[in-house]
Amino acid sequence: IEKEDKFLYPFLYKEAEKNSFLRSKLDFFAKDWEGTSKFVLYYIEKYSDGKFNDEFAGDTAKLLSTLRQRMMKEEISLYSEYERRK
Repeated sequence: IEKEDKFLYPFLYKEAEKNSFLRSKLDFFAKDWEGTSKFVLYYIEKYSDGKFNDEFAGDTAKLLSTLRQRMMKEEISLYSEYERRK
């Protein structure tokens, strides 16, 4: 995440100043991350005390699936944009 925040996104946002298609992709990922981060924070808050309930396995599976999907979308969509432009 740190690498993306330091290099990938700043570079792509600079490129998006002259490319509305890229800008819309970045806007989508920003909005998508809001929902993802809400669930991550919910998960951390819910289980940070070490008390696991019947929902833990399902919540963990959802967390991992959500993060995996996000990473795959970034790999396919954003990293290819980065590679084309660098």
